[in-house]
Amino acid sequence: MSIIKKSIIFFFLIIIVGCGYKPVAETNKVDFYIGEINFDGDRSVNNIISNNLKTYKKANDNLKNYKILISTKYNKTISSKDRKGNPKNYNLNIKLELEVIKDLETKISKTFDRSILMSANDSKIKERDSEKIYKKNLSKLLSDDIIFFLITK
Repeated sequence: MSIIKKSIIFFFLIIIVGCGYKPVAETNKVDFYIGEINFDGDRSVNNIISNNLKTYKKANDNLKNYKILISTKYNKTISSKDRKGNPKNYNLNIKLELEVIKDLETKISKTFDRSILMSANDSKIKERDSEKIYKKNLSKLLSDDIIFFLITK
């Protein structure tokens, strides 16, 4: 590699690193707190989301107060079967309906939908464990969606 190519790559790395880029979802300064959360729907999904939103429940008078109503629905459907009629793939889907009440006056509704394709396993225990992992990951993504929605709103 020539010296010119090395210097060009080095120059672009310096520019990219020094540009001050900061992801919106990772900012430490949020201007809200969640005063109250009510859940309806799938219990395990709601527990995971509740655990992920705990850090945003610290009350502060200078911040916006949000009351959140969350309704979740979890579906596991067979997406394909083999020649014998046994399930080959499953589609795991979580639908979340969010209702945000801001400062006890403004209502905003939003629906989030996450799904993933899971392959069937001969061992039902391994399949159930895989389903739990996928369900946890989808729930984590949905809680990130909620936080991103509240930050950008």
